[in-house]
Amino acid sequence: MEQLNDEILDVQIDGMNFAQIAEQRTAKLCHFENVYKNEYQAIKYAYQMMKTVSVLEVTGDIKAMVANYQKQTDLIDLYYRWFYCAYDYVDVILTTVNRKVTNLITYFDFIRAEKVIDTMKARSLVAYFTTEGGEKISFDVTIVANSREDAPEKRTFHEKFTLKFREYKYGDKYYLVLADVNDEKNIFAVV
Repeated sequence: MEQLNDEILDVQIDGMNFAQIAEQRTAKLCHFENVYKNEYQAIKYAYQMMKTVSVLEVTGDIKAMVANYQKQTDLIDLYYRWFYCAYDYVDVILTTVNRKVTNLITYFDFIRAEKVIDTMKARSLVAYFTTEGGEKISFDVTIVANSREDAPEKRTFHEKFTLKFREYKYGDKYYLVLADVNDEKNIFAVV
């Protein structure tokens, strides 16, 4: 495995490593720069993080080892944060205090936790209610978190949920599910 990691990290294409290629492809004149900018940045920072980990040395001198560890750990942490930010999505949070449903039609309030910027991508979710066994008991509600507003109150929204007509038992557990609109198996939150 180490040999494989070393070989991947040392690969050069036209005299450039993966980070340099990714950096070049984020240039304004490069193809698909506006579409894949965050992906290229994620590749660059992942490469830099892996390269830093691969050169981490353990020596017999405890002071040198601690100093080297702190230096390398700071770099690894920095690259990890940049990697994470290059490919992160806006969070959607349920803000309704009373979560008791007493009617087939109910409303819940949400907030888009951050505004959409270069490092925080927009997110599309589908929200619905399920039984404890995972059976859908409401119609889907699409939530698009794409606001660029600075003010949090402009990123809040009110959604209407319609439960399916069926028998509901007091004491049974029902859940509000927020899932990726393109892949409902990729569940974002269960409340």
